[in-house]
Amino acid sequence: MNRITLAGRYRIREHNHHSGCPDLVPADDLSSGLTVDLQWIPPNHSNDPLQMARIRHRVQLIHGINHPHIARLHALEFEPQQRRHFVVWEAIHPLSLQEYRLSRPEQRLPCAEALQLCRMVATALDNMHRSLLHRHVRPERIFMDRNTVKLGCIPVVPADLEPRRNQPLDQREQAYSAPELHTEAESPASDRWALAVLFYELVSGTLPNNNTTPPGLNRASQRLLQRALAKNPQERFPTAEAFITALSDTLATRRQRKRHWVILALLLTLSALPWSGMESIKRAVLFSTATPLTKPHNQEPLLLTPDLKKSLLLQIESQPPGATVILDGKRLGSTPFTVGRVAPGAYHLWLEKEGHKTVELEMDLTQDTIVSLNLEDGTENGPAEERKDGPEDHEGDLPLRLSPLPEARGNDDPSTKLKDTLTLAAAPHLWQDPQSGLRFVHLPGGCFNMGSSQGDRDETPVHSVCLGEFWLGQHEVTQAAWNKVMHGESNPAHFRNSERLPVDSLSWEQAQHFVARLNAQSSYRFRLPSEAEWEYACRGGAQTPFQFGNTIHAGRANFNGERQIGQEVKGHYVGTPLPVGSFAANRFGLYDMHGNLYEWVADAYQADYYQRTPSDNPVATAGEGQNPLRVLRGGAWYSTPLALRCAARHKDDPLQNNHGYGFRLLREP
Repeated sequence: MNRITLAGRYRIREHNHHSGCPDLVPADDLSSGLTVDLQWIPPNHSNDPLQMARIRHRVQLIHGINHPHIARLHALEFEPQQRRHFVVWEAIHPLSLQEYRLSRPEQRLPCAEALQLCRMVATALDNMHRSLLHRHVRPERIFMDRNTVKLGCIPVVPADLEPRRNQPLDQREQAYSAPELHTEAESPASDRWALAVLFYELVSGTLPNNNTTPPGLNRASQRLLQRALAKNPQERFPTAEAFITALSDTLATRRQRKRHWVILALLLTLSALPWSGMESIKRAVLFSTATPLTKPHNQEPLLLTPDLKKSLLLQIESQPPGATVILDGKRLGSTPFTVGRVAPGAYHLWLEKEGHKTVELEMDLTQDTIVSLNLEDGTENGPAEERKDGPEDHEGDLPLRLSPLPEARGNDDPSTKLKDTLTLAAAPHLWQDPQSGLRFVHLPGGCFNMGSSQGDRDETPVHSVCLGEFWLGQHEVTQAAWNKVMHGESNPAHFRNSERLPVDSLSWEQAQHFVARLNAQSSYRFRLPSEAEWEYACRGGAQTPFQFGNTIHAGRANFNGERQIGQEVKGHYVGTPLPVGSFAANRFGLYDMHGNLYEWVADAYQADYYQRTPSDNPVATAGEGQNPLRVLRGGAWYSTPLALRCAARHKDDPLQNNHGYGFRLLREP
């Protein structure tokens, strides 16, 4: 049987249309010997020069995308006999993600597998969003090939030219279409809505509705899904990968589930035998008691909710410190940690520390509450029944004794001295400045190892630095804060889409001008942090290059995610600053210490300063005739990952106002 050959080169195969993309036709490329997929352009568009010009532009954008989870577009061809254009695609496996799901038991996937597949889709979408939208994210248009996926059927026809543009949507199309699409206000957030629906359908086997909850998801995960499916696009996650990362962080804590309801006050203690290499983690021991709170001498009233009568204090402690605190899927920091002005209601809390079992709690907060995690040294510990010291202990989900929390707030807050081999000791308390509206986190004094032996020469030698306590801005200074303090004086920011954006395009001198204006309005003293204070805050107790570990990806911070480290998958490059707090906080409760904007610090730049720096509260000043450059830290939205390292030093003229330069304030005790 003779097969049709198009454009003298592409011989159409006899069968094998893709079920999810019926307009894709498999063919053999006689020139290259490759198998390809062909996609016809509708005749009414193909014969219209103006419409074809727009289609060519979109084809060029898609052709420029090179991502492992996106089908490659090879060419736009013309068949003279039929007088029609067609697109030549990389051949993709005919098994769609929808068919794969339907072939599985109960027609749904385990959460872990769904997350793995959705992360591939997320990185593909974030990459695509640099130049265009997908608009038709569906499992029918995502194709399986072994253990990976590829986005296929990417529309080449502009949205307003699509033949079904004004036709009613069926149930599936309606579910995957973000609400704003009905007003034709398309944005990358619309594709991110579809990604959330995709995850929901993969793990539940159904489309989202008010009456179903995907199996295997806890409350925190459900809240993340609710955010991803928010009707207001601005309330959704800033990137697709940020959504999947938040879900992964939440679901990863479910390795060892222990659920308890906390009504009034709770003291929880976890005892575990020590971690040794790959040795199995030993059993956990729980016991409970009640602990009063007394008012700390340096904690000031929090002003974080409009209705103070309805807010509570949640204090999370451990001894020794260093347990990671995750509340409703959001990593807040590490113990000891105080969350001020919490609204009453149900919350999901995880406490986890390497070498110990993860504890998961469902809390119904009605009054101020303590949760305390005691990580005992188990070197000499035998089985629980042989232990004679300490409170009576219990295994499993036994009832915990509850008692009312006294009216007093907090213990006296002695600063915990950090050792050279710092793991973490922080008791973050929040304070909000009434003039600027900026929030500040209390950082206790301590010592840490500053610098890096693996970075640039000016980061060496690694040396011990000791600091006194201080308060550091929870976020970079926002445009809202600038407008409040500067009373209408010109906002220098280049990116002005939202007052929640940090002030960018700011010189060191302009930052000092803001500080002087704020100090004149306040009884407190504000300033730029020193390099040492900034790095101490960024590390949050970590001795790794990043606060999260040895690598960083685009789900953790705003930077050029296409420049990955090691085995990290290429991520999204947003290309602009993002509103403060778009990503998870570090262990001290500070946001955006990596990326978004470079942050000016107080120090003058001296390349050899680490070779002669004092060990206590160092700050480099510029004497007469010395280098006038000033230091910036943290990297920016356009930076490569290496520039985001806690130890990385950047320098520039104090009058320079690059689009990636901003600042963060320090409040002295």
